[in-house]
Amino acid sequence: MLTTKQIEAAKPRDKEYRLFDGAGTGLHLLVTPAGGRLWRAKYRRPDGRPAQAALGRFPHMTLADARLAVADLRRKLRDGIDPASRPASVATAAEAERFESVARAWHTQNVPAWTPVHSSDVIRSLERMVFPVIGQLHVNQITVPAALALLREVERENGGETARRVRQRCSAVSMHAIASGFGTGDPFAIIKTALAPITRDRQPAATTLAEARAVLAAVEGLPAHPATLAGFRLLALTAVRPDNVNGARWEEFDLTGDNPTWTIPATRMKCKAAAKKIGEPHIVPLSKQAVELLESIKPLTGRSPFVFPNSRHAHEPMSENALSFACKRAGLRGRHVPHGWRATFSSVMNELRPDAGDAIERVLAHAPRDRVRAAYNRAAYLDQRRALLQEWADLLRADAADPVVLMSGPRR
Repeated sequence: MLTTKQIEAAKPRDKEYRLFDGAGTGLHLLVTPAGGRLWRAKYRRPDGRPAQAALGRFPHMTLADARLAVADLRRKLRDGIDPASRPASVATAAEAERFESVARAWHTQNVPAWTPVHSSDVIRSLERMVFPVIGQLHVNQITVPAALALLREVERENGGETARRVRQRCSAVSMHAIASGFGTGDPFAIIKTALAPITRDRQPAATTLAEARAVLAAVEGLPAHPATLAGFRLLALTAVRPDNVNGARWEEFDLTGDNPTWTIPATRMKCKAAAKKIGEPHIVPLSKQAVELLESIKPLTGRSPFVFPNSRHAHEPMSENALSFACKRAGLRGRHVPHGWRATFSSVMNELRPDAGDAIERVLAHAPRDRVRAAYNRAAYLDQRRALLQEWADLLRADAADPVVLMSGPRR
């Protein structure tokens, strides 16, 4: 039998896993890679077909409540009632007005205006953090306290920045329901000021070469999926933004010839998370170590369009939180985050090569702040950037494991 202490101690892994509450009940806790702890119950419908009921999310639904919900489900089954069925008239009238249905309609409507990475990020955040809790509710059943409780949980498990993005998306779904004629309010707009304020400090990052090597060794010592480890190493070697690595496609890489490159399309270049404006294409010269890494992982992921595919769905990119979770599991909380590799590269290389400031900024895809300078200084510094990234890779990888070893290490 499960205990509350076991549930609270359940940590996310690279793949989702289940904790069962004894034999015969079908009740289990599904722990997702994003840290969600979801109550599920397996059962057989009256016609003998297997089914699974989504009961709620811990800690909103306690262990005792989950057991009561399963007992109620079993009573219905004994009476010949299928818990998944509803009268046709009720189902057809309410189905399109459930929060999940409205959210998917809103998402579909906006996909043409978004970049593919942002579009995937939006729907996956709702699927992981929102739908398991309120997805089955009619939009008008979601109260302000319920909305705040949901966002508090997201805030606790994923941080304030993620909670604010999720709130914005849920608010947009509510407004879509109002515009469609059946929504009566937006509870997510009301709670905007109730979330904890975010301090805009710089993200933690290693600032010396010794610290950088220690960070890489700590993460690569984890029993983790090869795509996670390889993605983290490529991020370190290239100093691009984490979402560029998460969504990297094989078609973006040219590994042939003497000057291999990675061309990140304009649609995947920065801009602000809320607007997701399209930037400019960014050419990343690849070091010998980066090429070796990509060639080592290609036998594992080459059939997927993504270099670092999702561990469960090869046609989708790696989870946006996979690299962050790897840092936390390696004990780097407060010391280094995936985005920190950009600051690390800048700190180390500016100290070693103080005369290469412009090329270092171009490696980071930063445009000159001076508008006149930006207008007249359009040089790509490609050769200098290649030399800088090769020197950086030589320094960083001095004691690192061979990529083949990285691909064949223990998995969690």
